[in-house]
Amino acid sequence: MNVLVLIADDMRADLMGVAGNKLVRTPNLDRLARAGLYFPDAFVTTSVCPTSRASIMLGEYASRHKNIDFGTPLAANQWETSYHGRLKAQGYRTGYIGKWGLGGPLPSGFDVFDGFAGPGKYIEAGRKHLTAHLADRALEFITDQRDPYCLTVGFWAPHAEPGPDPAPAEERFRALYRDADLTPARTFSGTYNDDLPDSLKEAHSASLFADQLATPERYRAFLAGYLGLITGMDDAIGRILSAVDLDNTLVIFLSDNGFFLGEHGLPGKWLAFEESIRIPLIVKAPGVTGVSNELALNIDVAPTIYGALGLRHRRDGHDLLRNRRDHFFYEYALATFGAAGIRTRDKKFVIMPEHEFEMAFDLKADPFEQNNLAQENPDWVALLREKVVARYGDTLLAD
Repeated sequence: MNVLVLIADDMRADLMGVAGNKLVRTPNLDRLARAGLYFPDAFVTTSVCPTSRASIMLGEYASRHKNIDFGTPLAANQWETSYHGRLKAQGYRTGYIGKWGLGGPLPSGFDVFDGFAGPGKYIEAGRKHLTAHLADRALEFITDQRDPYCLTVGFWAPHAEPGPDPAPAEERFRALYRDADLTPARTFSGTYNDDLPDSLKEAHSASLFADQLATPERYRAFLAGYLGLITGMDDAIGRILSAVDLDNTLVIFLSDNGFFLGEHGLPGKWLAFEESIRIPLIVKAPGVTGVSNELALNIDVAPTIYGALGLRHRRDGHDLLRNRRDHFFYEYALATFGAAGIRTRDKKFVIMPEHEFEMAFDLKADPFEQNNLAQENPDWVALLREKVVARYGDTLLAD
């Protein structure tokens, strides 16, 4: 069986038609979800690019793999235990195309590697839009006709980039949203981080908020581009899937983290609100269809691959086709946004020790996380706090 992993960058969970969004156009992802297994309750265990990508590759929490910043490379033994390394050892032709996202030198263990370390550039003279270019390269790999293969495509879309046009979608895709009703979410705030401690109001995030979201004009321009990048990626995915033998291929689509569009007065990701930690996740495996209400995680990608191929996984993630859990932990070790927390099916507790700040939400009663119950300290908050302290002690990441 072939393996194809498609990774979006900074794509929220609610921006697909299959997720109930009536504005965004994602016909190919919707079709993939209907043909496969769609997970509406999917999350990352750390909402930042390099750490999440290491968790995807290894099937491990950050507290185990320790790739917690933008400079840490994938160690040699980690390459061997990543799904890329393990499948290469099984005789698979391996490829990686697009954003790698981890620190250190670019990897050398793939049969085909055509990627970049971190930020991409959507528009370059003499080249197609980056999203279309990555699709072209993926098609070259797939149509090589040497099976079995394991290919990962790391899209840069819909990640914003610096400059006056932070979401430069192809015009044909951006135009779809230019006159659309781009009304901000009910929890949108026009002031960056106004409900959070002053110590969390850091300059980079404030600048992003100002550039992308601070005025109605900037919000509309940014959102039209951001949605256009998603639709452009959907188009690229459709082109790739047209060349795939879906009866003999495991296809997994997900994002490395979610994204704020001004909810709670926030840009970017990083904090453990739902918009930041929820991701889209689809698994297309032969004979498996439907919608799963299980809690699914980025650390489940590698063990799902192993389960489909009859390999064993002894770490943190679960095989999504046999998945059962009632909670997961959230970990973020970088400065300013450092946090440890737990999310159950309907509750969440997060502690940010550097800021002496806690968040607790009853997600069933308060799905938009507008009423922080940490100071009220009901019994369930105390219970979840005990679980987080028992796992992490006085550190953000367990040894």
